[in-house]
Amino acid sequence: MNAYSSSNPYRVSAWFITLSFAITFFIDLIAWPKEYFFWMPEFSLLMLIYWVLHRPDSINLGIAFCLGLIMDFALLSPLGQHAISYSIIAYLVSQQQRQLLLYHFGFQAIAVGALYILHAAIMVTTRLFYDQTFYGWTYFTPAITIALIWPLFNTLMVNIMHWRQNRR
Repeated sequence: MNAYSSSNPYRVSAWFITLSFAITFFIDLIAWPKEYFFWMPEFSLLMLIYWVLHRPDSINLGIAFCLGLIMDFALLSPLGQHAISYSIIAYLVSQQQRQLLLYHFGFQAIAVGALYILHAAIMVTTRLFYDQTFYGWTYFTPAITIALIWPLFNTLMVNIMHWRQNRR
C-alpha cells in the first residue's frame, strides 16, 4: 500500500494544511492593540512547527521558505527575513521530530519557546544588518506566550485531526 493512497487513515489533505496556514496567516495580520502587540506570537510559525512535527512528510523546507516569503510580503519586512527563519526552524524541528514527539507537552512547550527565541534572534539580527535598528528585548516576549499556548494549540489540532478521521 502506498503511504499517500486515499485509504491511508493518517494522510492529511493538502487543502486542510493550506486552510490551516491561511487561517493563521490572517490571524497574524490582525491589527492588535498596542498593549497586546508585543505578546502576540506569529501563529504561522506555530502552525509550521505543528505540521513539521506531526506531518513531516507533508511540509518540507521549500514550503517553509515559501511561507516565510509570503510573510515577508505581507508584513513588508526585508525580503528573506522570515523565509530564512522559517527554513531554519523547520529544519531543526524535522531533525528532532521523533524526539520531540516522545516528550510530554511541558517539555514540548519549552522547546517551542526556545525555537521562537531563535526565530526572534534571527529576525533581530537580520534587522540589525538591514537598517541598524534594534527593537528592544520586548521582541522576545512572545516566546513566553507561545510556550503557554503550545499545549492547548497542540491538543486542539490533534482533536481536529481525530475528528476528521472519525468523520470518514
